[in-house]
Amino acid sequence: MESGLANEKITCWLLCILLFSCSPKQVIEEPPDLGYTQNGDLIYRLGNGFFSSFFRDFSTREKLFSHVGIIYRPTNGDSIFVLHAEASELTGIGSVKKDPASSFLQEVDEWAIYRVKVPEAQRREIANLALAQHLNKVPFDAAFDAQDSSAVYCTELVARSVNRVLNTELIKQNTRRSNRRFIAIDDTYLVDGIELIHQQINKTQHGK
Repeated sequence: MESGLANEKITCWLLCILLFSCSPKQVIEEPPDLGYTQNGDLIYRLGNGFFSSFFRDFSTREKLFSHVGIIYRPTNGDSIFVLHAEASELTGIGSVKKDPASSFLQEVDEWAIYRVKVPEAQRREIANLALAQHLNKVPFDAAFDAQDSSAVYCTELVARSVNRVLNTELIKQNTRRSNRRFIAIDDTYLVDGIELIHQQINKTQHGK
């Protein structure tokens, strides 16, 4: 009896080893090289979250991305961060965050980098203004009300940072839904004065 149980245990153990060794290993992709990015660059992604397609489809001219942030590169190192306003999909509560760029693009297949066509010093100011909103723990604007300066949503963070530094309304609330104006994703880059630096998208899927 005991011998039979021992043999069963050995057999199960051997099967586990065999299954584990034969199962495909998880491929960990290297994060994209963003060494060419500069402070104040705008970084876009098409996320995989529950609401990603919802935010992407709010754009009216080009439905490519669902989220945007601002590149921040500290002067004391090679680290690259993204400043962005994001909330929990479960609670709707969030704030302006500072995440490593590799984390921002984790498991993301489609993304892009855009640059405001102003001197480097002004682009650094854009990044610093967004950083200040992170340090001040500005909350996520779940009401998507760009008139409320006490909170921001992702495109509002970009528009507020860019427009204040340039002292002009370069990025506007061009999108209207339910008699309300707000800033859609494509409102922040389909703008004269903002240029594409790099784009990685599935051109077949988007009919390009």
